Order: sequence, then structure tokens, then C-alpha cells
Amino acid sequence: MAAGGGLVGREEERRQLGLLLSRARNGQGGAVLVLGEPGVGKTALLEASSATADAMQVLRVTGFESESTIPYAAVQRLCIPLRGHLDALPKRQQDALRVAAGVAEGPPPDRFLVGLGILGLLTTAAAADAVLCVVDDAHLLDQESLDALAFVARRIEFEPVAMLFAARDDVEIGTRLGGVRELRVAGLTADAAVVLLNRSMAEPMSPVAAAQVAEAMNGNPLALIDLAHEVSTRQLEDMALSDDPLPVGSRLEAHYLGRVRVADEAVQDWMLLAAADSTGSLELVRSAASLLGIAADTADRAEEAGLIELVGAVRFHHPLVRSAVYNAATGAQRRRAHGALARGADGLGLVEAEAWHASRATVGTDPEVADRLEHAADLAASRGGLASRSSVLARAAELSAPGPLRASRQVGATVTALWVG
Repeated sequence: MAAGGGLVGREEERRQLGLLLSRARNGQGGAVLVLGEPGVGKTALLEASSATADAMQVLRVTGFESESTIPYAAVQRLCIPLRGHLDALPKRQQDALRVAAGVAEGPPPDRFLVGLGILGLLTTAAAADAVLCVVDDAHLLDQESLDALAFVARRIEFEPVAMLFAARDDVEIGTRLGGVRELRVAGLTADAAVVLLNRSMAEPMSPVAAAQVAEAMNGNPLALIDLAHEVSTRQLEDMALSDDPLPVGSRLEAHYLGRVRVADEAVQDWMLLAAADSTGSLELVRSAASLLGIAADTADRAEEAGLIELVGAVRFHHPLVRSAVYNAATGAQRRRAHGALARGADGLGLVEAEAWHASRATVGTDPEVADRLEHAADLAASRGGLASRSSVLARAAELSAPGPLRASRQVGATVTALWVG
């Protein structure tokens, strides 16, 4: 994903796509399907490739959910800049394309003739300059258009035509584009994610905090950029040192909440408990769920829905699901979840977890919880957890009444944070 200084961390992907374009210019066409999760930078890769398509004609079409049920809607938009070549096609292909595009009446067009017609338009146009056809959000194309473009993509090996498709990897599109080479795009490496994050922030973050944010966002470029634009550097550094999930940004939250929202209320409540606990302790979440009257089989139903995996611990299907679930909840819902987790941790003898969750369930000051939290901070420090000690002490200071003890805890949190870097 680009952010004021070009694409970050995608050198290998750009090399592969650049080779595709170079071969097409020399009459050896081909197609690539770029797959990846939402926000991973598929569109940015396609845009970067288009920008370097020297001496090539670039045609673009994007899938829209609102047109996904309209037959040949994408084909119609793709063919608009090519309509000047229509008369060069055999009459049956012309007629099929005109009916598919809605500019002529007739029976449903033969899909084979539509595919041949699109292929003919592209190759005719490529007689002047090689053609790059960019198809973004291919998973949202109407089925007829996707099938027609897949037909073309399998027949351009010896033509000066390159085709780039991009689609989410959580949908069944690979079979519809069978024969098209796949390029899977994962999250950025830790180093590249930190570079992108700092490039997107108004002020650079501390190395430790930036690394934690990059890891929490699973290297997702859009999540990193949205965080940088929606949260200040100071706020993000404080969040990074906390055990609470970071927000994923407004553009990704709706996607990752989608499957959670269709689940029943008990599953959603169980998911919030799991999201509120950073340890992934299945025993603790089950204990808290029991305290809230959530049925014991709810975890199994969440797993059956593909939201989590139960592998001795709670593992979210995707790290950003946890962030989206937690940050979409209201403050009252989060406090209720933390309160149940605190009581569950107390019953299991988990001193640090009890103190932390009790602190997150508290509004205002509470000297007793602050004392327990400071003790938890000391326990973390004894294991070398300085970053944890800093965030826990800072929360203990917030829960303390104004006075010397609060000041002491604030100083301790600040000094520890400086040690962490």
C-alpha cells in the first residue's frame, strides 16, 4: 500500500507483474489473479502496474455489488472504449456483443460468441499497442462477465495482451478463473509494516510501539494507514502498550464484523469475551461465559461458523476479527465482558488477569483495584515484561485518587516506557 512515498514492501509482487507486462509487449500475453484479504493492497498493486504500463493501452473495469446480478454489466463497461473496433469482428460475434451490452435486442447471446468477441476486440486493439486489461474486485463481477473474461484470459498466450484480476481470497473465485495463475498477497513483513505506519503518521512512533501495532494489524496496509489517519501518535503508542485490541479503522471494520453480526446473540457475546482477553485462555473465557449465563456449547457454534478455532486456546480466524469485535462494542458491553472475565480469573487464581480485567470494568477511581493492578505490574516486571508493566502502571494511576500515589505510579509508567523505547 502506498502512503506518500510509493508502494512499500511489495518488490517481489511488482517484479512478477512487471514481467507479465514485459512479456505481453513482446507478444507473449498472459493473465494473473491477485488474491488477498481486504485491505492487503491488491488495488494498489494493480494501480502500480498500470502506472508502469509504458507503451500499452490500459483498460479498466471494477466489480460492483450493485451490478453483480446484471448479466454482462462488466462486459458492457469494458467494451465502451473498444467499440470502434466492433465492425472488425465477424457478424455473429458483433451481434452477440451488442445484445450482451444491451445496445441491440435479441435472444440471450451465445456465451462462446461473447467470449470470442471480447478476445477479438482486445487483439484488434493490440495490433497498434499492447493491451493491459485490469479487472479489480473480480469477485463482485456478474457471473456472465467473469466467465467471459476467464474465457479470454485462457486464450491470450500468444497475443500482446495482459490481464490482471484482483479478488478477495475468502470467496470462491479460483475455480471460475481456472487456468489463470494466482499471486497470493499476504500482509507486509514486520519491517515494511513499520515503515508504512511511520510514513503514514504525522509523527513517527517509538520502535517498540510501532512493531506491536504492525503485529496486531497482521501487516494489513489499509488497517495501518487508517489507524495512522484516525488516531494520534501519542494515542496509538498508548494503545499499543495496552492489552486491549487496537481499532482496525472504519473501512475494514464492517467487513470483519460481517460474519459475526449474522450469528446469534449468545455467539456475539461469547466472541466479545474472547476478544476482551488477550491471553486466548479458553478456560477463562468459558468461565466468564458461564457467569453470564451463556450456554457451554456456544464456543462450538462460534467455531462451526468459522469465526474462531479451539486448539487448546481461542484463536480468531483472523487477528483483525478480534479487533473489530472489541472496538465495535459499546463501552457498557466491554465493561460487562471485562467484569465477567475478572470474576472468572479470580475463580481460577489468575492474579494478573483478574486485576487487569477488573481495571477495564471500572469507571472512575478505585484504590483497591489500583493496588491490585500495581501488584500485577510488579509481577510482569519480574518476568521481564517492561512494556506490560508500563501500560498496567499507567492504568493503575488512572484508577488512583489524585495525590502522591497517583503521581508515583505515573512516573513509574513513564520511566518504564522510556526503558522500553
